[in-house]
Amino acid sequence: MLNFLKEFEAKLGIKITCSQETEPLGTAGPLALARDKLVGDSGEPFFVLNSDVISEYPLKDMIAFHKAHGGEASIMVTKVTELGRFIYSADYIHEIQI
Repeated sequence: MLNFLKEFEAKLGIKITCSQETEPLGTAGPLALARDKLVGDSGEPFFVLNSDVISEYPLKDMIAFHKAHGGEASIMVTKVTELGRFIYSADYIHEIQI
């Protein structure tokens, strides 16, 4: 898979960095694993995507929106119809807090 991502980096002129969890950490848990890769002083915007997310959203438009509004972060969300896989117990959520 890493070779595939390297090909995409070259093709799109972007940097792709992966952070792989060894146990399920929920939606935001992997951010804690990648914390050292997210902290920097470049000031350049970046995307954090889960590998099970497929989106056709024009990400260039999202960067333009983010830069135009001067915020620290911009989050894209969507409504889901099947909530079952997103519901966790309070104990599980407590364990994965960043």
